[in-house]
Amino acid sequence: MKLIILLSLVLTLISCGGSVDNAEPPAVLVDFKESYKLKLLHEITYGGSLSQYIRIDPLELKKEIIFSDSKGQVTVFDKNNFTIRWQKKLNVNFTSAIGGNNNLYLIGTRSGEVIALNPVNGDIAWRVRVSSEVLTRPVMSNNTVIVKTVDGQLTALNAQTGKQKWIYQREVPALSVRGGGAPYILQDKLITGLDNGKIVVLNVETGILFWEKTITIPRGRSEVERLVDLDADLIVNDNVIYIAGFQGRIVALDLKSGGFLWAKKMSVTKNMTLENNRLYITDDNSHIWALDATTGATVWKQTDFSSRKLTSPVIMGDDILIADFQGYLHIIAKSDGHQLARAQIDKAGIDVNPIVIGDKIYLQSKRSMIHVVKLSSLVL
Repeated sequence: MKLIILLSLVLTLISCGGSVDNAEPPAVLVDFKESYKLKLLHEITYGGSLSQYIRIDPLELKKEIIFSDSKGQVTVFDKNNFTIRWQKKLNVNFTSAIGGNNNLYLIGTRSGEVIALNPVNGDIAWRVRVSSEVLTRPVMSNNTVIVKTVDGQLTALNAQTGKQKWIYQREVPALSVRGGGAPYILQDKLITGLDNGKIVVLNVETGILFWEKTITIPRGRSEVERLVDLDADLIVNDNVIYIAGFQGRIVALDLKSGGFLWAKKMSVTKNMTLENNRLYITDDNSHIWALDATTGATVWKQTDFSSRKLTSPVIMGDDILIADFQGYLHIIAKSDGHQLARAQIDKAGIDVNPIVIGDKIYLQSKRSMIHVVKLSSLVL
């Protein structure tokens, strides 16, 4: 059976050779001249139960945001007034983020089930067992649901019934980081990275392989050193695929041929952001990068937050939002990465990406609180 290990354990082993005492301590936050103030508007307790080892990202749709937790609770918030539409508690352990769309919510479980929920009231539309535990957000296109499981299998299901349509299997390493990048569907193509450092492009309706490419080759003596999981969600833009891996590199590939356009050595497990031909990235040292998306060249690099377990970068106008393990929300400039504002929102810590709705920022903390924050006027 495949052995899955926690990312935090992997990083500890790599950084300290097995000794926790030698791990790099989190950076001390430095003083700077603030350009904004962060105002906490209100807080919402939604009663979810969060696991220390599983980060379950919410699903943001046009009119609602759906939160779930590791103990089987689903909470749907209205985006207009952030009131709870409905809550449902299932007797299962969720391990994936919620996927789907306005017609169907999808979530994976520790026991290897995929559960489809009715968006109106949370009733179960169908539930099916797949080959193993589901850690990756299920995705949906037209009448097809794609599920990636920890044993390296991709399973296509009928969105109306849950009936299996096809299976694609690739051998995966005995050891891998716990998690996975969500599959991406573009027209007739299903694109996803695997734990063996490869990317595959399949026909979404048949599972037939278009092409595959090795992004990172495992190196080193130990199984830990040879981890090359592609766990960050990939990005597709203008027929270019951007994908990054743990202990590997970030690359840009031609969508049609799989040919390399550029590659840059970097260890990444958090999701990237693309805007106006720039890639914004949080690497596994909690350094923030801005790269030229055409060439991969570094535009700027921010290292003030080393080892602070940052979230992915989130764009808000001319700024970038990130949160950290001590519950600080940081605002930095999109232009050059310098710090603009900071506030500790929740001492329990934040490991889910901030959500921007209009002029407000929504933060989910590790103690099942949702904090609503707003940037105030410039400091004189």
